[in-house]
Amino acid sequence: MPVLVDTSDWINHFRRPNPDLVALLAAKEVVRHTVVVGELAVGNLADREDTLSELGDLPALAEVQPRYALGYIERHRLYGLGLSWGDAQLLAAADLSGIPIWTFDQRLQQQAQAMNVSWTP
Repeated sequence: MPVLVDTSDWINHFRRPNPDLVALLAAKEVVRHTVVVGELAVGNLADREDTLSELGDLPALAEVQPRYALGYIERHRLYGLGLSWGDAQLLAAADLSGIPIWTFDQRLQQQAQAMNVSWTP
């Protein structure tokens, strides 16, 4: 089953390789989202060019249009929960595609669990 890996997981993995993420990558079960790649791109990455290239080679999760994301925020009452615009984009894309999110971000994880789009190893 494909999994959308959140920025927090990648950052932790880059600091200390996560065997669960290594296994998912080996099984070709990781999908990317431009929000995650963008958040990583504005940070300090070791082997920046290679890392961004490898992330770009992962299958892409379809993005939702901003108008859809705004409606999604309203429909699911995602406001006032400490989520970011990027979190809302990830939740909407995961929900629409049926592909779960793996995250170490507590607020995003809590909402993903409530919406049944959470994945844990």
